[in-house]
Amino acid sequence: MARKTVEAAGGFPEELARIDVVRATHGDNHVPLVARHFRKDRASMLAMVGVLDLEATSADRSVLQLLDYMREHTMLTRDYIPDRIPLFDGNGRPVLDPVTGEQQVRIFGTSFASENWNKAIRDRARPGMFVRRHLEACVLTYLAGELRTGDIAVTGAATYANWADQLLTPAEVAERLPAFCAEVGIPATATTRFRHIEALFGEPGRNVIDWDLIERHYDDLMRVVLSVAAGKISSVTLLRRLSTYSRRNNFYKAFREVGRVIRTIQLLRYLSDPQLRRRTTAATNKVESYNNFSAWCRFGNEGRVRDNDPAEQEKQIKFSTLLTNAVIFHTTLDMMMVLRQLAAEGWEIKPGDLAVLSPYLTMRINRFGVYATDEITITPEQYDAHLPDIDLTLDPVP
Repeated sequence: MARKTVEAAGGFPEELARIDVVRATHGDNHVPLVARHFRKDRASMLAMVGVLDLEATSADRSVLQLLDYMREHTMLTRDYIPDRIPLFDGNGRPVLDPVTGEQQVRIFGTSFASENWNKAIRDRARPGMFVRRHLEACVLTYLAGELRTGDIAVTGAATYANWADQLLTPAEVAERLPAFCAEVGIPATATTRFRHIEALFGEPGRNVIDWDLIERHYDDLMRVVLSVAAGKISSVTLLRRLSTYSRRNNFYKAFREVGRVIRTIQLLRYLSDPQLRRRTTAATNKVESYNNFSAWCRFGNEGRVRDNDPAEQEKQIKFSTLLTNAVIFHTTLDMMMVLRQLAAEGWEIKPGDLAVLSPYLTMRINRFGVYATDEITITPEQYDAHLPDIDLTLDPVP
């Protein structure tokens, strides 16, 4: 009875295919559904990659190798293709293994793909075979990703060019490196170590900062930095290359480790320098005060940007900044007028007195008051930033 029901519904292959479709949606796994949507654009995509001259920017060519292999089978109607090919030499003779004497084979690596993709492109009932339609969708998906990150480049293109071709040559880097390192105060080699604070960067063998990665890529890092300083590489190309989406992007990892070093050094300076802590706290308080004052001025719609149009959002932000700065400037003019009056009356005004003043005052500002427009055409008096008879020289910090 069950067999008749299954056969009436299209047979076991049809039912298993339906089960696979339902199972594909479990666990947030959309991969087996990609091939179906890829089908209508398949011919155009394969034709496009056949015209482009693609090159890998690293030693890993697994995606391009599978792309070439996949394109060799595009005219076939079979659903499965082998995941390995026998090797032949230049004369067409089989390449034999020197130990076993058997013909050597090339097994195509798919380590670049995710676990879900590796499950989709293989069929457990057919070991050693690729599911062709899923393989095509997988390879083209990762090809698009590697074009975005710069792991694969298009010869002769502008946006997708090989980013390494835009860097300075090693000879140019060697010529510029000593002067650059002396200017920014960093060592010209990657072998410098700290004698007394090495333990702060982590336990031996388990350092939070990967010094070995920095040392291995130090020359590459300096080549990138000097190329940016010389204007040889565009910021768009560099940011795409240093994207976190690149699974083999050691440049990104190395720059990340350098960033950890800089943050650690800055933290040590902050902990050991009281004056730096005071300056940092003062600057932070100023920024927070400005943000609070700007939010106070931006009272419409409770200060929220409620429009999804990017142009309207940009206008609201810029107009809010303009309004805040105008109110601050008006308050500053009033404060300077009072300071001039006090100085004319003989009061001694010291820099320390001015340091505690803030233009972020809200007491005498009526946000809901009358906005007169009849004086807009009147040219205001020229702004005079000079405060006579007031010595602004700060005393040295002990």
